[in-house]
Amino acid sequence: MFTVEPGDTLANGAPAPACRVTFPVFGNAPATFTADGWAMFDATAVWTAANCTSGPPADTPPEVVITFPSAGSSVSDTVALTATATDDTGVTQVSFAVDDAAVGTDDSTPYSVLWNSGGVADGTHTVTATATDNVGQSGTDTVTFTVANGPPPTGGEVLLVVANPAALTAVPVWVAKPYLFDDFGLTGRVAGTDYGDKAGSALTISDPGHPLAAGRNGTVTIQSGGRVSYGRPAASAAIVARAGTDASMFTIAPGDALARFSTRSPPMPSWPRRRSWS
Repeated sequence: MFTVEPGDTLANGAPAPACRVTFPVFGNAPATFTADGWAMFDATAVWTAANCTSGPPADTPPEVVITFPSAGSSVSDTVALTATATDDTGVTQVSFAVDDAAVGTDDSTPYSVLWNSGGVADGTHTVTATATDNVGQSGTDTVTFTVANGPPPTGGEVLLVVANPAALTAVPVWVAKPYLFDDFGLTGRVAGTDYGDKAGSALTISDPGHPLAAGRNGTVTIQSGGRVSYGRPAASAAIVARAGTDASMFTIAPGDALARFSTRSPPMPSWPRRRSWS
């Protein structure tokens, strides 16, 4: 005599769809219950009617808690949306959305996806994390936070250089054209050797911890087709990414030695995309 509760694992590995009860009655031979036998039979019938249910117990939905950003906090640039999740049968994934727009899904702890806050306006926003368990039930958590990237640089604070300017003052410069690298002392003057561009769409991140890497690592595709610029900067340059073996994204801090062995007061980052501008 034994019982199996709904949801318990059966000998074949499947969960019991409902309560199961056994009683030692063998009908191929004449038999008469004794008083004890009838008492146990009646007790089994009474217990089964009162306690043996027709289905497995209700599963508990997963619980999820957003750990970043915290409620009321302020974020900027690219951040990692992060959450913890628990469930009685197991969490299969946690998906994230900002203002109901899907951001991404993670299926392993710690549950986290990268999100670029520059894609939305400064102000109040909501992030929602949805955890799903292995029977399809879900639980959610929502947090309100603030994006504060601030306005873009104005008044010549940063110059994105796409053509050779007649003159520049001592301001930070973002150099986007490889043929300008030598004009700013970032590389030597020999085109095709000290600087140039090549067919390609991917970069290899050299310094994943640098802010310019935006949290990426390994090989990253930055465009479809086209060409990427490269240079061979001075040893003082901080190289963020390479196109093959050549530096493609790098920065030089104020006062560091340039390739022409002079110094420059503003910082100068490079950007790898090579294209025609009108």
